[in-house]
Amino acid sequence: MLEPAWAGIMLTFASIAAGAVIGSERERRDKPAGMRTLILVSLGAAVFTMTSFAFVTTTGDSGRVAAQIVTGIGFLGAGVILHSRRSVVGVTTAATIWVTAAIGLTVGAGYAIPGLALSVIVRTVLDLVHRYEREFLDHVCTWRVRITFQSHRGKTQAKLQRILSAYHIQSSRGQWSMLDAHRGQVELDVQIPERKMHEVAGEIADLGEVESIEDRAATSPEG
Repeated sequence: MLEPAWAGIMLTFASIAAGAVIGSERERRDKPAGMRTLILVSLGAAVFTMTSFAFVTTTGDSGRVAAQIVTGIGFLGAGVILHSRRSVVGVTTAATIWVTAAIGLTVGAGYAIPGLALSVIVRTVLDLVHRYEREFLDHVCTWRVRITFQSHRGKTQAKLQRILSAYHIQSSRGQWSMLDAHRGQVELDVQIPERKMHEVAGEIADLGEVESIEDRAATSPEG
């Protein structure tokens, strides 16, 4: 219906919009791959797909480019998966990158409206399933804990902040203080799913610099 140049421009903006719809949800939850990343994933996949059609006259197989996109996006997805001794995080973000690339391929193939519809569906799935998990699967607790540690010139505090950040606990919400020149303390009062509470407590306990972890109370929000 449009001239090739105008069609390409329309598909480009459609791929940006599709990536933004999904990326805004990841950005709001402070995930490793946010809006900018997913916009670029969708846009890149769409551009590669549109460009692949130019190779039909010389190679006869535009699908080879699409196949390489599917393979290559796996490396980007693997980069956001973090493995620790007790848990694996980032799998949902990796899957989101993968499906965003698929949507970019769809848009680049000329199906702008279905691609945008798919992005809305993915965004809805991410939102609704997250709410369902928090409401019915995760027992959210108020975790009140006091951690005493050897400061080691601030190195231990940096390690603790990295662990808390990995579990999306804002370290700035803790009350950090120095007991003396060599020992520090932090008091946390945060809302966290019970299973993650045990995981993060185990990660912290594995630090040799940690002297004690005092659980002041672990109660449900209603209690």
